[in-house]
Amino acid sequence: MPLTLPNLDDRRWADLVEESRALIPVYGGEWTDHNVSDPGITIVELLAYIAEMDLFELNQITDAHKRKFLSLIGMQPEPPRAAKAVLKFGLDAATPTLDLPAGLAFTTAGTEPVRFQTREAITVVAGDVAALQLAQSAAFQDLTSAWRRGEPVTVFGANPVPEASFYVGFSAALPVGKQVNLYFYFAGDQSLYHERERIEKEAAVRALDCQPPAGQNPCVGVATTPANPPAPEPAAPLVHPSVRAVWEFWADDAAQGQWVALRAAQDHLVDETRSFTLNGSVRFQLPSAMRAQSFGTVASKLCYLRCRFVSGVYDAAPLLLGAVLNSVFSLQITPLNSSLRIAPGAQILGTVPNPGDRVQLKLQLDNAGRINQLTFGGGATGDPKFLILSYRAATSTEGSLQIEAAYLGRTTGFPYDQFVVPNAPVMTRGFRLFSLSGSGWQEWQWRADLESSLPRDTQVILSPTDGKLQFGDGENGLVPDAGSLLFVVADNTLVEAGNVVAHSVSILEDSPHNRAELGTNWAAVSSHLKIIDNPFSAQGGASAETPDQASLRAIQLINGPTRAVTVSDYEQFALTTPGTRMARALAIPDFHDHFPCFMAPGVVTVVVVPFLPAGAPSPSSASRRAIASYLNRRRIVGTRIRVVAPQYVEVSVQASVQAIKGVNRTTLQARIVARLQQFLDPLVGGENGEGWPFGRHVYAPDLLSVIADVPGVDHVLAFAFTGGCTPPCNEICVGRAGLVKAGTLSIEVA
Repeated sequence: MPLTLPNLDDRRWADLVEESRALIPVYGGEWTDHNVSDPGITIVELLAYIAEMDLFELNQITDAHKRKFLSLIGMQPEPPRAAKAVLKFGLDAATPTLDLPAGLAFTTAGTEPVRFQTREAITVVAGDVAALQLAQSAAFQDLTSAWRRGEPVTVFGANPVPEASFYVGFSAALPVGKQVNLYFYFAGDQSLYHERERIEKEAAVRALDCQPPAGQNPCVGVATTPANPPAPEPAAPLVHPSVRAVWEFWADDAAQGQWVALRAAQDHLVDETRSFTLNGSVRFQLPSAMRAQSFGTVASKLCYLRCRFVSGVYDAAPLLLGAVLNSVFSLQITPLNSSLRIAPGAQILGTVPNPGDRVQLKLQLDNAGRINQLTFGGGATGDPKFLILSYRAATSTEGSLQIEAAYLGRTTGFPYDQFVVPNAPVMTRGFRLFSLSGSGWQEWQWRADLESSLPRDTQVILSPTDGKLQFGDGENGLVPDAGSLLFVVADNTLVEAGNVVAHSVSILEDSPHNRAELGTNWAAVSSHLKIIDNPFSAQGGASAETPDQASLRAIQLINGPTRAVTVSDYEQFALTTPGTRMARALAIPDFHDHFPCFMAPGVVTVVVVPFLPAGAPSPSSASRRAIASYLNRRRIVGTRIRVVAPQYVEVSVQASVQAIKGVNRTTLQARIVARLQQFLDPLVGGENGEGWPFGRHVYAPDLLSVIADVPGVDHVLAFAFTGGCTPPCNEICVGRAGLVKAGTLSIEVA
């Protein structure tokens, strides 16, 4: 849907002619022939045609101007995005483990294969996930059948409590001292990658708030920031603020075996799932051997790993859709490469590299575009290193050098020099452009425009959609030396076409890239790797945003709340706080929950209700702190935020009913209890089924109506209810920040 712009002048040709004809008596009274046959009218019609073209151009706004307007509010159109997929591997029966380096390419079958490239190294181990079980209150539940059918399963039960355990049984013992990758995929949008990005961004903002201000401290007259600050530490895995869990495996360490905990430092345990709330991998190395054992309702002896819920509170129960052993994250990208010819008699200096080596290069090309001088290594610090895919020395015939970089050509030395990166769209992430001249290598930075570039800035305009490159004019951006050789290191992507369905990727690509990455291991890997699969559909591939699409996103951003001003703003921010899952929220202005009978000017109390615990959901202190921190950065000056749990009033009911003849009394009693529990539920109760309204009192007619409407009830013989009142009660009062929950429900059926 394009952005609708105002029409600055809606006059058309006929309107202009008519307006001009009406002005003739004013400026030329002696001109009396206004018919189309008059030459003057012909000239008026011609000028009206020209004016109409000018009005049409007046109403146009170029894409370049739209991008500049967007930049004024800090927005840029999103670049092309590659699809993401999780790949699963399996080995033949004779191979215990197989190491795969990062960067291997796998494709779909067919005449137009879609290529995915792994982003990290992995050790493929023997075996597979054979069983999933839930242990809760000393009872086991077999989740395997539901999991294999693709149904969501609750890893810690529908109402998780501490000491619940999730068991993963493997068909073979995992190796000792080898990294194992176990990927978990959960139901719901709040487990996807974009939610991880929101949580990471929020964590970075909170960390920044805790940093002391940089610069000069006027109190002591010294700088508060060191001259050489230490390098930032690598980002740690996200940790759930409330839930604590322990990973353990059944070890062959005693006569009967025992559970041994995996430790983060010693066993390289990394849990990317944030305690089963985000899609991600769990990586670890076993310190000792596993032992096959039968647990729970699964009779087979399997090698078990379990996650034990130790403490804390979940906002919502984790729902698992998939558990995949030997999994790795991949992107739908294809690195650019080029093959350069080597002229017979070319001068070759340095040590000739092997395929897969990354080396510095210096080369010269003759007029035919062939290499006549080539130097391997020996470059200056900071010179680029290129991945060598293949090298064939020239003899009496031409040789060749294939590198993972695209050769674009020679620069002209004139302003606005243009080139095209092949196989667009191009990924902006990892894009690097180099020029090689007599003075050596020079790296260029890509920009959306060069309007703020200085004459000596080595910057270039890149259009990721069509791959067009344009250098500056010497005023905005440096002009490269004439005859410089241009090389680009980048990846292209198929954008939406990369969002392939599950079980599409199945082939190890036989390509110079893979052969260079694997070297002498190519034959072993291709023969031992028997299972290649993407168990879930690839997601996230998208074309670059057009200026119109970015404009609509900008309007949504502007129209959406950026500050907490109104009651609905507070409630929306509370419900969308990164890392929390709230079902309901209520903002009460000028109210303090500790002093409900007094007005509290400037205080906004936000009552939040998660999905758990069932029956009386209440947020953990960590969730309340997270929401309060999120709101505090968005509140207006002079406002104090309080984030609290609802105050529950327990409602108990005693009733005696007369059943319709022929109705089973036990079944009817169960239906009445279930209906009352549903009616009084904080999340699905109330008259409309959207949760009991905050602060709504409970009246006897409400409960009597619920009981009487249950099918099979003839009439109510006796009724009484209690909850925060002195019996007998006709009304139970609920505070402004209060909800109700079902207490004892005693129903007799006559």
